[in-house]
Amino acid sequence: MPWKSTYCFGFSVLEVIIGLSLCTLLLALGVPSLSRLQGESVLLGTAQQIASIIRLARIEALEATTQTRIIFDVAGNRFLFRGKEGKTRIYPVPEGVALYATNFPSNELRFSPSGTPLCGGTVILRTPKKRKYIIIAPVTGRVRLSDTPPQ
Repeated sequence: MPWKSTYCFGFSVLEVIIGLSLCTLLLALGVPSLSRLQGESVLLGTAQQIASIIRLARIEALEATTQTRIIFDVAGNRFLFRGKEGKTRIYPVPEGVALYATNFPSNELRFSPSGTPLCGGTVILRTPKKRKYIIIAPVTGRVRLSDTPPQ
């Protein structure tokens, strides 16, 4: 005679409610951390993009033995790059990141035909909670990123 089990396998309603409550609690705690992390990631990505374009401007000035320039439009939250072809390319800064300030004369960074900047300086990007500094060395034109302002 076959044996028949009277037990049903599965979860009770109470166990399902407790499990869903724990999942909801973990999700509620994790989402704010993810949004903060996303904001920091957009800030870092924007800073890296601007640093790359500054390096490109330096290289193009050396290659073409002509002056290149980047104009930082703080009010328009964008920057413009005029390269060796004389064509101006416009790069908007992403939503959530502000092109806060620069200390270049007329917000314009120029590279001479020898690849050196006419003056060094800093570009400041910010989000509501964090700032990123793009620092250009005056003699060498070296570009670096920092979380702290230059000395």
